[in-house]
Amino acid sequence: MFESCVKILSEKDLNLIHSASLKVLRRTGVKVENDRLVSMLRKVGCKVEGKDIVKIPEEVIEDVLQWVKSYKKKKSDSKFIQEALYSRGIEAEDDPHKVHFCASGQSIYAHDLKTDKIRPATKKDLIDATRLVASLPDVGLSHPVFIPQDVPQETRDIHTLEVVSLYYPDSRCVELFNLDSLDYFVQIGLVLRDSMDELRKNPCFSYVLFTDTPLRFSKKNLEIAFKLYDIGLSSSIGGVMVIPGANTPVTLAGSLIVQNAEILASNLINKVLNAKPRGYSCVIPTAMDMRYGISSQGAPEVSLLSLASIQLMNYYGFPVEGLGLFNTDSKLPDVQAGIEKTFGLILGVIAGVRSFTSVGVLAGAQVASLAQIVIDAEIAEAINRLIKGINCDSDELAVDLIQKVGIGRDFLSEEHTVKKFREELWFPELTDRTAPSRWLEKKETLLEKAKKKVAAILKERPDEPIIDEYKAKEIRKIVKEAEKKLV
Repeated sequence: MFESCVKILSEKDLNLIHSASLKVLRRTGVKVENDRLVSMLRKVGCKVEGKDIVKIPEEVIEDVLQWVKSYKKKKSDSKFIQEALYSRGIEAEDDPHKVHFCASGQSIYAHDLKTDKIRPATKKDLIDATRLVASLPDVGLSHPVFIPQDVPQETRDIHTLEVVSLYYPDSRCVELFNLDSLDYFVQIGLVLRDSMDELRKNPCFSYVLFTDTPLRFSKKNLEIAFKLYDIGLSSSIGGVMVIPGANTPVTLAGSLIVQNAEILASNLINKVLNAKPRGYSCVIPTAMDMRYGISSQGAPEVSLLSLASIQLMNYYGFPVEGLGLFNTDSKLPDVQAGIEKTFGLILGVIAGVRSFTSVGVLAGAQVASLAQIVIDAEIAEAINRLIKGINCDSDELAVDLIQKVGIGRDFLSEEHTVKKFREELWFPELTDRTAPSRWLEKKETLLEKAKKKVAAILKERPDEPIIDEYKAKEIRKIVKEAEKKLV
């Protein structure tokens, strides 16, 4: 069996971070720029200084943590994980021998497969990426791969919801960006779900409220969360992106304390607004490259922060996810992308992570590539073969066969080999295993093969919406109406 065990923090370290996080919440507090929420937090035991500084006593946080634990006991692990990641469209089973992968990005740039140049992403890029992911059996969609830049800025999220609704079975991964878009999101939801009650039970879009690190819940973000709250739709509270040296202390321990304090506060707010645990929800650690003044998602410090965050998730009993461990700073599908993605992925797997996003993502999610999607899908296959481990049942031990074949002979012609090789051995499609002499006949690179695979999949898959024609027409009408009013 494949055992998962890697620890960055000791039990003493975890206790120190927890205690320090509680101290920050009690002494420094968080800025909550919404009067309604401030009032709600006061009622559950928080102290308010001035207009919007909310200080959270330890006992309030401990109540929230007990609430999460009691909820998990009532649900199976798989149900808890599914609900915790619900807003990101991940259907995750609690299986330690299966790793789930999802494409994501919300990238504003696309890797052009014809020119190998980086250009602004288009609506057609989003359509093609969504169709491609829908064709890959072992890859889901946790976020739209692209945010199209060839449509008006005011309606980009609406166009994104349109595309994913038309070409992917589950549009919950599409995030609401603007308050002005909410009415049109709901209209599209009513087309897809037929009634408001059904939309509440089975949402077709999401809203992830990111904190404005450090320790601030902004007026704009909370306004959207409350608009959803008022119409009976939930939001996911708890998106955090720390950048050591920029929005948190440069020390990784200090960054973890700010991040953890925000997550604990987010779980409290989520309990007040949504009454369902979200755990760590969406945490994306980054590292500041002080030479260039930009954040990095492929740095080793990111892996350290991610692994420490995983330990904190286990410490609190929250669902564990990949935390950007499949990211890279490379702008193209190249050697750097392979190194950084695999480095983080392997560390995550041995730490116990069983769901990863960022399939197809490059340049810290600023760029996405259809070729990288199929390359990452092949990496996912290899990882799932690794996680499957070695079966030591009697038929697999093959002691009688070894006795039969004896010394100095081969096993190629044996029935056991024919019966078992397909389930025991992994056969890649893009990775080259041919002899050098055969490879020299074509000299085809992995990237060239990936481009051909993308083209073949898109050619084979019908370029038509997968939903009812009437519903597709109604959704397009809503998008056109939004452009008339919002642009």
